[in-house]
Amino acid sequence: MWFWSADSVEQELFDLYASALRSLGVNFNDEQLQDTLEAASYGLEDAFRSAIVYMLWLEENLKPIYPTAKSMNSYQLSVIS
Repeated sequence: MWFWSADSVEQELFDLYASALRSLGVNFNDEQLQDTLEAASYGLEDAFRSAIVYMLWLEENLKPIYPTAKSMNSYQLSVIS
């Protein structure tokens, strides 16, 4: 994201997981999500992985995915804030 320097670990992790998260419907244009990501660094990779696993589990078990889950704000990123 633009708030991380291009050579930062956070940007590297974002680049690694962003396409998978987008394909699951995560909206990185959401202002609240951007604020959370900007403040986050510790546990970022675990948060990205947890979000992917959780959304895949929801899809596999035919559970609805609500917009708050797609924005990753409620559970996954609150752990790292």
